[in-house]
Amino acid sequence: MKNIPYLLLRFPEITMRATVTKESIPYLYDTVLMADELGFKHIFFCENAYEDWDKEIEKELEE
Repeated sequence: MKNIPYLLLRFPEITMRATVTKESIPYLYDTVLMADELGFKHIFFCENAYEDWDKEIEKELEE
């Protein structure tokens, strides 16, 4: 965390990548706020490929 300002200074267009798990869905908004506060201009969310994503979880993710 302490090196993120230096990283963004050197690479201002770098993308923050966040892996989404079933347990992290309720915190996605907080993750976006944190990325913005840190100074990231781009954020990429990726579903955890090792989890089963059923229709109910996908609906929760869309909400």
